[in-house]
This record gives sequence, C-alpha cells and structure tokens, in this order.
Amino acid sequence: MKILNVSVFFMSLVGTATTFAVPGSLTYQGRIKNSDGLPLEVNGVRFEFSITNPSGSCVLYKEISSAIDMRNSSGVFDVPIGTGTKNYPVDPGFKLLNAFNNAVTLNCEGGGTYVPIADDKRLLRVQFYDGTGWKLISPDSEIRSVPFAGHAQYAETAQKLGSNTVADFILKSSVPLCGAGEYLRHIAPAGTFQCTVPVVNGNDVSGNISGSSAGFTGNLSGDVSGTQSATSVDKIKGVAVNMTGIASGKVLKYNGTNWAPADDTDTNTDDKIRGVDVSATTPVSGQVLVHNGSAWAPQYFGMGQLRSTVTGTAQVPASCSTADKTLTWNSITDSFACTTIAIANTQVTGLGTAATKNFGTSSGNLVELDGTGRIPASLLPASSGNILDGGNSTGATVNVGTNDGQALSFETNNSARMTITSAGDIGIGTASPGYRLQVNKTSNATAAGNIAASFNFTWAAPTSSSASTFVGQYNGAESDGTSAAITGGILAQINYTHHNGSNALDKLVGSWSGTYNKSSATVGSSLAVQGEVNNDASGIISQAIGLHSRVRNNGSGSITNAYGVYVDGVQGTNKWSIYTNDPTVPSYFAGYVGIGTNSPTAPLDVVGGSAYFTRSQNDAWGSNFVVRKDRAGAIVQNADEVGYVNFAAHDGSTYRTGASIAALVDGVPGLNDMPTRLIFATTSDGFNAPVERMRITSGGNVGIGTTAPTTTLDVNGTVKATKFSVGPQTVTATCSNTAGASCMATATCPAGKTLLSGGYTTSWAATRVIQSAPSSGSAWTCQFYGDGALGPHTCHALCANFE
Repeated sequence: MKILNVSVFFMSLVGTATTFAVPGSLTYQGRIKNSDGLPLEVNGVRFEFSITNPSGSCVLYKEISSAIDMRNSSGVFDVPIGTGTKNYPVDPGFKLLNAFNNAVTLNCEGGGTYVPIADDKRLLRVQFYDGTGWKLISPDSEIRSVPFAGHAQYAETAQKLGSNTVADFILKSSVPLCGAGEYLRHIAPAGTFQCTVPVVNGNDVSGNISGSSAGFTGNLSGDVSGTQSATSVDKIKGVAVNMTGIASGKVLKYNGTNWAPADDTDTNTDDKIRGVDVSATTPVSGQVLVHNGSAWAPQYFGMGQLRSTVTGTAQVPASCSTADKTLTWNSITDSFACTTIAIANTQVTGLGTAATKNFGTSSGNLVELDGTGRIPASLLPASSGNILDGGNSTGATVNVGTNDGQALSFETNNSARMTITSAGDIGIGTASPGYRLQVNKTSNATAAGNIAASFNFTWAAPTSSSASTFVGQYNGAESDGTSAAITGGILAQINYTHHNGSNALDKLVGSWSGTYNKSSATVGSSLAVQGEVNNDASGIISQAIGLHSRVRNNGSGSITNAYGVYVDGVQGTNKWSIYTNDPTVPSYFAGYVGIGTNSPTAPLDVVGGSAYFTRSQNDAWGSNFVVRKDRAGAIVQNADEVGYVNFAAHDGSTYRTGASIAALVDGVPGLNDMPTRLIFATTSDGFNAPVERMRITSGGNVGIGTTAPTTTLDVNGTVKATKFSVGPQTVTATCSNTAGASCMATATCPAGKTLLSGGYTTSWAATRVIQSAPSSGSAWTCQFYGDGALGPHTCHALCANFE
C-alpha cells in the first residue's frame, strides 16, 4: 500500500445486556484507503489504541486488538476498544473507562503522572498493522462526551468512592450534635457515637503543666511545699535539705543526715593504675606508660620492649652488628637470634652439588664480562674461520652455510626469520618455501609511512596441460593487524612512472594490463583488469572501493582533457561501456551526467531522442516519474514550486519554452498534508514566453481563463460543447443475506439518466462480494455472500443526464 487515508465514521459506547450495566468498551469504525482510492483488504490487520491526556504527552491506556480479516471489506472496519490485549497499565483492575476519570491522579506510561481538571478531555492515538508494517493515523482524535458519559454512568452505580467502600463511611444522621464542653466519643464494638463531658483524674496526668491555668488549688506536699505559685523544694528523694551556710562555690553534700552546703575538696589526680603507682614524670609526645617493675613510667616504645610469649624475655638480641651476622626467626621460642650468614653451594641455582667456582681466566673459572657487557677479546678464539660480532678481517671470501643436505636458518629473538632450503628456495616468514622466493606475512609491523611488499614470479611456459593457474606476476601485502595499527594503509603494489625531462612525451603510463587471445580456443572471460574487495572475517570496512582513480594537477602546468574513466571503443555482439550486474546497487554521480552530449548543462542532460521508463515486474504497478521538492530537508511552504515540465523548441538562436506544466504548493502544508495545484501554460503566436491557460486547484476545481476557480469547472470565456452532463446523482439499494446464502441488490438510475459508474459498501468483514458490475445502461447490480446472516449491504449507482 502507498500512503493510507483513514476515514473514521463514529465512536460509541458498547455495554452488556444487563440493565444499567457499565459499558465495557468503545466502538471505533472507519475505512482505510490508499492514495489511489484502493481499500485495504488483507487478513491479519491489527489496531493499537492509546488514550492520552489532552496534550498527547501522557499515555494513560494502551491495548492491541486481535487480528482482523479485512478481505472483501472495501477497507471498512469496526473494532472495539477495551476488549483487546492491554499493554498499559499492568494493573489488572485498571479498565478502559478508568482512563477518563478526572477525579483522580493517573499514571503515565514511561513515568510521571497526570492530574486532570474537571472538564479535561482525552485524545485517541491509533496505528494499525497492514501486513507490512505499522501505520500511524494522524492527527490524534479528540474524545469528547461518549466515554465520559460512561464514566458518569459508572459513578452512578459505583460501589466505591475512590478506593473506599461503603464500610469506610458513616451516615451523618448517626452522629449526635454535642453541646459546649462535650466531646464526641466512639463506642466499640457497637460502632456508635455519643457526646461525653470530659473528666480528668490526677492519676491520668503526668509531666509538667505550664502556666497557672491548670486549676489546681491548695498546698503542695512531699519533697515540695507551699502553693502552686510559691513552691519550695524541701527534700531530695525524701532527704531534707539544710541550707545553713550556703555560699558561692559550695556544693550540696550528704553528711549522713541531710543535704548541706560543703566545700568542693575533690582533687583526685588518678595517681594509680590497678593499685600500682604512676610516676610523677611528665610524659612527652610519642611516649607510652611502661611498667618498670615497680611503677608505671613514661618512655618511648622500641624493639627492646618486645617480649617472647614463650620465655618472657626480649624478642630481639641487644647486639647483632657484625658484618657476617643476620637476624633469624625462631618460631619455637617466639624470638629472633643473631646467626652467621652461610649459603651452601647447593642453595645456588645452576651449581648443584659442584665445588666452589672462582672468577678468572683459568680452566673451570667463571668469566667476568668487560665494561661493555661482552667477553674480553683476549679470551675469544682467533678470527680465522669464525664469524664475529662487529665484523671480520679474513682477507678472503667467507662461506657461511651447510655442507650437507640441511637447510640454513637465520634467527632473531630465538625465532627463525629466514630459511634457505637445501634446494636453494628462500623463505621469509616460512621455514618451507615452495618458490624461489616466498615471503609470508610479517607480524607486529609498524611504520610511520606505508608498508609494501611485492612478489614477482615468472615460470617457463607449461609443456603439458595443467589445472593450475598460470600467473605472470602476483602481488600481495598482509598484516595480522593485532599488535599495532597501520595508519598509512597496506598496499600490495605501487607503480610510479616519472618523467623528469623537458622533452615531449607521447604517453606516461603508470600501469598497463592487457589480455590477448591469439589462439582458436574459446575463452570464458577475458579481463584486462579485475579487482575485488572481500571482507572475509568479522571486521568492518568503512569504504569498499573496487576501482579507484584520480586525476590531479599538482604543478604549475595544466591538463587539457581529464578522464576519470575513459572507454576507448568497445566491440562485440552486445556492447556496454559501463555495465552493473547487480540491479540493487544504485549509481551515484556528484556532477552533471550527459547522455549523447559531453557538455551537460543540468544534473541529467539527454541529447538524441526519447527516454523510456519501463517496469518489467509481475505486478499491477507501472513506471514512476517522480519530481520531489524540499527546503534543504525541511518542510516546503505555500506557493513553493514542487516541479515543472517545460516543452522547449529552438527558434534559430536558442531554445524557447513553448508550453509548461507546473505543480505548486496550494496552501499551508503539514504532516500528512500536502495541498498542491497544477498550472498548464502555452505560448501564443508572436510571443516567446508561456502564459497560464488552465489550473486545477488542490480542492479539485478547474479554472480556464481564471486563476481562482470557485466551482468544479469555472470558465472565464465562451464555452462550446455538443453535450453536457448535468446533475450527477447517487442511487442505492440494499439487501441482507441469510447464513450460507447470498443476496442481490440492484441500484437503478431514474428515468432519463444514464449510469456513469457504481460500487458497494458493507460493514461486515466476513462478507464476500460475488458481483459488482453494471447490469444495463442504467443499473448497477451487486451480489453478496456470507457464512452467517449478515447485512444490510449497500449497492451504489452513479447516474447523470446529458443535455
């Protein structure tokens, strides 16, 4: 389907058969057609309904309907809302009509809440699945009174107020009206209320009572005496307080009889710990109290204070300062001991049980390296017959290699890097080369510039038939790409041709490839140049270019004719200068393209005749010629030119436009809204510019001689015709079928009118239309069939008379 147009017929509440039952769903009806007027008639159509707040920013309810069979439906659908699969909210108690409750705060899908006001409406957002994808019906539809009436009906018969049931409320008539000084008291378990005069006993009062309005009278007793306004504390917990001798600095002290003022003589300085005296010496920062055998005295804590948990003696010896001594730990005595350092030869790795080794130049001695970390030259053998680091002076050719059938290998970092086999083949990166020179990939290659490798092989002509490929030259460069990035790229071959002189040169060729079939045999394919880009692993290639060419003028000279790709003649039964074998691959040209001309003046300039647009597909669609317009990716504006077709002819000097057809935006466009008008213009004899002759407005009005037609056909001028069609009229006829049977309806034009066209409508998805065609020059007949009793179905006839 192309862009779909949806016509919504109506929405209504659907309830059960019970009297005063709360409606459980809404009915959503409409018709779906594409831009060509063809209805949507497929099986498995589904609808998604979303109820949102008035601004559409909060989805309150969402559900998806079951699949609907719309075959033979003329695009008409009838779908209930409230009976499908609910996707939001997940609360099973939340029903469709709860989304229309303006008395509570509602949750939004994805988070947030919506607090409605009393007269808030809702929006209905609908999209449907047509078998190929989901299509949004835009704009959202405003839901007005129907579901709110259902919500009101629900409230009328509701058993709850908000989340509260009947048991949570009491009747006003059951609550008495209390008089002054009384309070309302609940009587349990009867559940009634009564008015009571408050009575407070002394035992019921605790804590302090502020002010003087508590109403207490009389004298106080106990630990205090006097009155409320003149209270005296005479005792503390029953013991009398004697205030004789009270003065500043005194404290109350119990003297065995009562509380009496006394001097504060407590000068305790904590001069003992667990009965042991503490030294009067003042400690300094970092010191601790240590028991010295008779008292606690301040001192610094050192290794000498560490004691064995086994013997109680010092853990560290008092002295261990000899050069050949060290401290060793004894776990049995929980202490350190001062012992002589001794290392047996069995404890030195590499010596085993051998005798002591000395450094020197005698037999069995260890050699001491010189200042450069090398064996002194005086200890090395004579240079004759040996290859020495740093070079040799032999006075004759030096032969390096093997005198038997073994290969010669060169190593670095303890790995073989280059091998010369006994047959003389050289392998770099391989120990078993199969060619005179074979170079395999090099790991961990890094370089600031390029890394390049070239392998050139030439074989003698084969003397017998062979299944192998005969290669004149093979070029390859490979990196494992795991150890370091190669920012400059990997090039299998670089060919440069330089001409540095001042003499003229006929050709300068960087690389030449050619194939020549000089035999009488049949060659399947002859490729002068073949290139492939293969992504054989899990990597990503940002740009894959099969053939890349560039022509640049980097100096002070000039290039007269520059060709990125030049095809100099193609001969054959079927010939193509450029051939793309993949029909799904588009072609992109950044510049102007000329067909039949080497100087195009437009993005596509065709010289030489006709252009054909052919659609060779097994479907009902034809070829498209599409002209599109936008404002740099943004929406167009009213009166913007969408596109035009100019018909121009040469007047002997230049091309002049003789006629044109133009399409312009005819109103304010928007989402799924693009009003457009067509303007037809021609050029009169003696003039060189076309003038508008006819236009078709976005509303379908046709104007001839006027730019503002107000009717279907508005002609400013004389009209000559042999016959006019007057007063189109639609005539209908209906029928209903019984189960498993068909019915027929014929819509007949009134007398004197001729049938123009006809059709049918039915709201029953299970209906199959057997016939919808003219039965005469003035009648249209429709026949309908259904497995069940369905109907009514409507047959339409469009009629008109001619004058």
